[in-house]
Amino acid sequence: MIKRILSSICILSLTVFINLNNSSNLGINSINALRNQDKEIELKYEDKSVKVNIKTLRNTKKLSRVLNTNIFTESKLETIKKAKVIKEKNRYKAIQGEEKRTIDMNHLVLASLVSDSVDLKLKSENPDFTLDDAQEMADKLNKIKRQTLRIINNGKLNTVEYEALNLFNESSNTISHKTLKDLLNNYENDIENLTSHVYINSGSGQSHGFLRDGKKINYEKTSQKLKENIDKGLLRIEIIYDIDKGLVFDENGKSYKYEKQGEGKSNFKGSDWGRSQNVELGTQNLISNVFVMPSEQVSFLKILRDKGSQIPWRLAKVIKEGGKLELEPGGGLCQVSTTLFRAALQSGMNIDQWRNHSLYVSYYKEYNNGLDSTIYPPYVDLKFTNPYNFPVLFQSYTNDNKDVITEIYSPEKLPEIELLGPFYKGDKEGLRSNQILWERNIKKIFNTKSEIFKSTYNTSVSR
Repeated sequence: MIKRILSSICILSLTVFINLNNSSNLGINSINALRNQDKEIELKYEDKSVKVNIKTLRNTKKLSRVLNTNIFTESKLETIKKAKVIKEKNRYKAIQGEEKRTIDMNHLVLASLVSDSVDLKLKSENPDFTLDDAQEMADKLNKIKRQTLRIINNGKLNTVEYEALNLFNESSNTISHKTLKDLLNNYENDIENLTSHVYINSGSGQSHGFLRDGKKINYEKTSQKLKENIDKGLLRIEIIYDIDKGLVFDENGKSYKYEKQGEGKSNFKGSDWGRSQNVELGTQNLISNVFVMPSEQVSFLKILRDKGSQIPWRLAKVIKEGGKLELEPGGGLCQVSTTLFRAALQSGMNIDQWRNHSLYVSYYKEYNNGLDSTIYPPYVDLKFTNPYNFPVLFQSYTNDNKDVITEIYSPEKLPEIELLGPFYKGDKEGLRSNQILWERNIKKIFNTKSEIFKSTYNTSVSR
């Protein structure tokens, strides 16, 4: 029994000795030693004493109340008061903190483990935010007191009337993250920063949503940059963002990371109102989200049947047999099928069926001249198949430049796709003035698959 007691005392003494080299951990480790203790001890100071349960020592607030009520009735133990900065008559100044008496908790806990009666020892402590710290901070604030707070968000400048002192934690030279969040919340929730996800049913292949990375404010880096700016005499917040990845979720709620692999583009500048409306409607309603499972074949006409029957298509010109132009609902949808075709080429899809327009159309010259894909129900279709053992996502939108853009996403890296062209008469042997040729090389680890895509029109083409 004596050996066990001596052994425990030796181990405890060694623990305290080691912790003396790390005083910040000493109180915590010592108090944790009381976890399994359950006894009363007498605490004494000069001619006064009080008995407490040893577990009370683990609750410093409760212990302070007990000691102030029973022992330190005239000169109470108080919390250390830090220095602080105040604003008075439009000028910042430092206010002295106070040194206060506190219980030497390490002595108290250690003594409580070996005795039922402990003489309290007091020690004096200084605040960790001193008068010198406060004065340094006041000097910096006085240099920027006439400045308006500037907030730089995504390269755009905004100005706000704001009290600079409120940017800091009280009695501290650290920036308040809570204040920053309140101040910058509207910027983080701006629509251009919001993350968007895609939701799929892997069984049916149905999908909805739009995959887009958003941005979240990194408050640690933003506050650090703000502090650096204040040190330089600038009242300026430069918002620093982290990327918040858009994800693909399946029907079970499992998430997947898809990376952008490329895109197909076309441009419809010069289109009349009806054609422009149909391009916008078709992009938004037909191909905004095309999720292609492994070995699945995509048919543009099927998409049109499934999704296009209720769309209020506008009258616009279509190319009829013999090259005649006539007004029909949905004229211009070939712009949509052409963009999807170009993305299918760029992603390495197997092109099962496609046909260029009978007339050379200038709308398709930009980006990939000669790579256009006409569709006309019920026979003229664009069809392609996913050759990979993982899904591929095509999502499309239009922009203010009148571009239709179809982005390609997949959970695994696609092979390198090389599109060479356009080649015209004189560039390649045998090409005529009404033909444009492209070569596609799909570069895999052990081989390269090469294909020719040649468009032949009823009219001459423009370089």
